[in-house]
Amino acid sequence: KGIMVAATRQHVGKTTTCLALMSGLRKRFGNKVGFQKPVGQRHVVVEDHQNSKSKIKVDKDVRLFKEFFGIETCSYWDMSPVVIPAGYTRRFLDGFIAEDEQIEAIKNGFENISQSNSFTLVEGTGHCGVGSVVNLDNARVASLLGLDMILVVNGGIGSAFDELSLNRLMCKEHGVRIKGVVINKVQPDKLAMVSEYFGKALKRWDIPLIGVVPDASFLARHTMVDYQALFTQKLLSGHADSQLWHFDQTTLVSMDLKSFLERLYSERHSKTLFVTHSTRVDIVLGFLAHKDVHFDVWGGSWRSGMILAGELPKYSPSDAIIKPISMQSQPILCSGKSTYETMLKISNYTAKLNPLDVNRTIAAIDHYEDYIDFDQILS
Repeated sequence: KGIMVAATRQHVGKTTTCLALMSGLRKRFGNKVGFQKPVGQRHVVVEDHQNSKSKIKVDKDVRLFKEFFGIETCSYWDMSPVVIPAGYTRRFLDGFIAEDEQIEAIKNGFENISQSNSFTLVEGTGHCGVGSVVNLDNARVASLLGLDMILVVNGGIGSAFDELSLNRLMCKEHGVRIKGVVINKVQPDKLAMVSEYFGKALKRWDIPLIGVVPDASFLARHTMVDYQALFTQKLLSGHADSQLWHFDQTTLVSMDLKSFLERLYSERHSKTLFVTHSTRVDIVLGFLAHKDVHFDVWGGSWRSGMILAGELPKYSPSDAIIKPISMQSQPILCSGKSTYETMLKISNYTAKLNPLDVNRTIAAIDHYEDYIDFDQILS
């Protein structure tokens, strides 16, 4: 038994849906639920303890699932058989990577996982057409493994259905049956309406609606772990806990120090990410000094952070400010980008779940799982 999950486009919550599916399936099959991501793009290096502790590249989501759920019935080699780093596509098109070797690795990995588990959850990469350039699009992989497909779409009706229609054609071309559709990130006040009318639209294809998940804005709140990945920079200050604080708003500080301090005193910024230029030493020191003031004025802990903008090494913070920064619990990071580029990257950034942020992963599973019809999936 098994199922494959793909999305209709990027950032629709496919991995989060898979986490909820894995959690629900383990409640029905125990620990005998395997996981595979046949084709990965963003990879991390891990130590495979089941294969002489060798270091291998695996898709980042594979590490998340294996570590979070403690999956011991699958090896990293089988869970992430094909990883496509930079340059892979050109090497494939130049004939240095054989298509049949890719397919064999995926099928062998899936077979090994299936033999050790009662059910296998397979996560695709993006929408159904992703991977086509190396002949490993999601629809074809599902066909090769003999799996039905669950498609995850973004909240709404019209545009969401249009995107679903295109992905359905890819599945149809490869003879893959769509087991059901999960609609994600639906506005809570439109949940009943979207469920009713999207369900009606799906009847023309005889595809069941197996989940309608309301939007949960708290799952999209970023942490300094996310920003370290975004800017590929290390923290100047903070600790293991503070780097996982979730910020509920981002504020650019370009005002004078007096106005900044007055704003901190008159407005509650318990979970704000502040962005200022690294040359604004006055703002940095004012930020650091506000910790005790915040407690006296507002009560509770101050869980804000700061990103210092400015190209590196030209605008690297001076040694005089680095020392007081390094002694603080508030997380502070240099972006290495101009103020404009920093704000633009933050505004366009969609955080991904990671093994470090266990609380957000648990919250995501708890939010999603109750809205998915597992009986329909397993029927």
